[in-house]
Parts: sequence; C-alpha cells; structure tokens
Amino acid sequence: MRWSARLVAVVAFLAATRAEGQQSVQVEGPRRARATKVVRRALAGPHDVMLADTTRQLVLPRNTELPRTVIILGGDAALAGAVRGDLIVVGGDLFLRPGARVDGTAAAIGGAVYGSTLALVSVAYGSSRVKAV
Repeated sequence: MRWSARLVAVVAFLAATRAEGQQSVQVEGPRRARATKVVRRALAGPHDVMLADTTRQLVLPRNTELPRTVIILGGDAALAGAVRGDLIVVGGDLFLRPGARVDGTAAAIGGAVYGSTLALVSVAYGSSRVKAV
C-alpha cells in the first residue's frame, strides 16, 4: 500500500468546534507525500468540510453549485453538480456522474475516483480512470 493511501488513517476530524461554528481538521502525514500536499493546500484556502455517512453515498445532485473547495470525510460521495475549486474525498470513493464539473483537483485519498466521459475535471488524483481535461 502506498503512503498516500495511508493518509486516510491520519486525517482526523476533531469534534470540538470554534466559536464561529467552523470545524477543525488536523492533517498528519508524510510532509512530501502528494496526498498530504493536496489536503493541506485545500485546507489553506476557503473550503467547506462535509461528513459522509459510511452506510450510503453523500450525493451532490445536479444543479448544485458549490463556490469553493469541498472536503468530504468518512465515506463515498457522488457529484452531479459543479464545484468551483477542489473536491477531495478522504476515506471513500468519489463518483463523478454525467454533467459533473470540478474546476480544480478531484481526489480520493484512501479510495478511487470513478469518472464519467460526460464529466469535466481539471486534475484527477487517486485513480487512472479519470483523465484530466
């Protein structure tokens, strides 16, 4: 198993929240590993953190447009809408449905990215099945 795939075990969601209601995410991993760099870069800018349910997919339906980077923790996710930034799934698979658009990186750390020929992604990381557009 590659180091980047092991990052799943070291990305932890902290239950405590700040006074503003923001979640706190701590990343621990090999400093030079690509997965660590992708997650840290995403956390450095404006982003939203979503928790997925391990029993079913988190679905971001068609006509959904998210204005910034999205990080999904703990399960599989499916995108049919648009993300104006990176879309990173930690601890699950990412399924890109027809019509999906990611303006940044589509990554699955500890999982795979399953693309569609009708989805547009700037950069894909996590699977050879999605090609950069």
